[in-house]
Amino acid sequence: EMGLSMFYGVFPENGALGEYFFGFGTADVVDEKTGNVHRQDINPGTIILNQDVRNIRSMKNSTLAHEATHYYLGMFFFMLQRTHGHDYCSYMCKRFSGNAGQDRTSPLERMEIQANTFPRYLMIPESAGKDHAERLLAYYGGIRNLANMQRLVDDMAEYYGTTKTMARSRLM
Repeated sequence: EMGLSMFYGVFPENGALGEYFFGFGTADVVDEKTGNVHRQDINPGTIILNQDVRNIRSMKNSTLAHEATHYYLGMFFFMLQRTHGHDYCSYMCKRFSGNAGQDRTSPLERMEIQANTFPRYLMIPESAGKDHAERLLAYYGGIRNLANMQRLVDDMAEYYGTTKTMARSRLM
């Protein structure tokens, strides 16, 4: 079984936050020592994170969990695709900009939904998350108003190292 490795890269054309490689490929990678960007051969099982998330703890953690979900849940799908002649190398998140009512049920779109959903459960465990949220609410005076809910989301995101969006959706 292959292990995961990680590099920081540059995604200027589409603003993607990460890319998972399940086959051999190439990417623009940032040299950690010099900061220079160079083209590098990439091995299967590699996650490239956008260098722009390097110093933003919540984005780095959330993107890494998102890409690791592609590894965990998508590996067998892509292996099956290769047996049918599809020579996929990597999967990069594509931002969905279509109509909200539009059907998004292709296999790749379903995998993206999984990768957007699973990390919140991974990063904010149910029991510990509920306990922490209840303690915070009690500290705020036990009142569930808009200001306290926004504060709860902020504090949960900070505590668990996730984005506010991820903390909000997990609390819901």
